[in-house]
Amino acid sequence: MINRLLKYLDFLLIVFLIGCNSQQNETGVESVQPSTLLISKDNNGHIENWMRSLDSEIVIKICYGLSKDSLNYYLLNADAIIIGGGKDVNPQLYNKPEYSKICGEFDNYRDSLEIKMIQHADNKKLPIMGICRGQQIINVVHGGTLIPDIPTFIDGNIKHRSEKDSAHVIIPVKGSWIDKAFIKDTFWVNSRHHQSIDKLAKGFDVVAYSVDSVIEAISIKSQSSHPFTMAVQFHPEDLRDSLSNRFGRMLLNSMN
Repeated sequence: MINRLLKYLDFLLIVFLIGCNSQQNETGVESVQPSTLLISKDNNGHIENWMRSLDSEIVIKICYGLSKDSLNYYLLNADAIIIGGGKDVNPQLYNKPEYSKICGEFDNYRDSLEIKMIQHADNKKLPIMGICRGQQIINVVHGGTLIPDIPTFIDGNIKHRSEKDSAHVIIPVKGSWIDKAFIKDTFWVNSRHHQSIDKLAKGFDVVAYSVDSVIEAISIKSQSSHPFTMAVQFHPEDLRDSLSNRFGRMLLNSMN
C-alpha cells in the first residue's frame, strides 16, 4: 500500500514538473527553469545541503529507490549528476571476485543504479562528480580497478578510515586544476574509506595523491570528450572550505 502511494506521489511530481517545464510567462517567452541535479544516494543529506548552500534555486532529486520510469524521466531532464559515498563496490564488476572476502557490505542495486547514471552522463555529456565510493565506481565503469582494502595492500601510517573521521594531507599534481587554482603544496581533507583506485581508468588523470600514494582525486583527460568529470576520495560536502566550495562551484558552472 505504501509503495503504491509513493509511486503515485512520484507520478504526480513528474506531471507537475512537466507542466512547469512547458510553462510560459505573459510575454510568451518560455520561463527560465532552475538547473536539475541528480544525486545517486545521499546517506545523511549533507551533499544536498552543500549544493543548496552554493545554489539556493537548484532542483535536487535523490535517485536511490525511484521507479524505473521516474528514474528515466529525471535522467532525461538532468543537468548534472553526483555519485555519492556508501558501501563497497562489488569486486565482480572489475573482475576480482576473490576480493569479496576482504570487502565490506555490497549494495548490488546501487551498483546497477550508479552504472546507469554514469553511462547516461557519458552518453549525454552531462557534468558528473564522484565522492568517495563515487570516485571508485566511476573508475570501475571506465575500465579501472580498485584496491579492496588499503591496510591489507598498502604499508603506511595514514589512517584512511577510523571510528571517527580521519584527516590527512593530499598533494596536488603539478599542473592540475587544484594546483593551478590554489597554488598550494598540500591540503587537509577528511577521510572515511578503506578502498581506493588501483589501476586508473583510461582517459583519466590523477589530480591529487595522499603521501602513501593513494589516489585522492581524478579528472577526465580531455574536456572535448566530456565537459566535466571529476571525482575525489574525500568528502567535500562535510569540509565546506575553499577547496570543497571551489569543487562544488566548478560543477555548478559546468551546468550553464
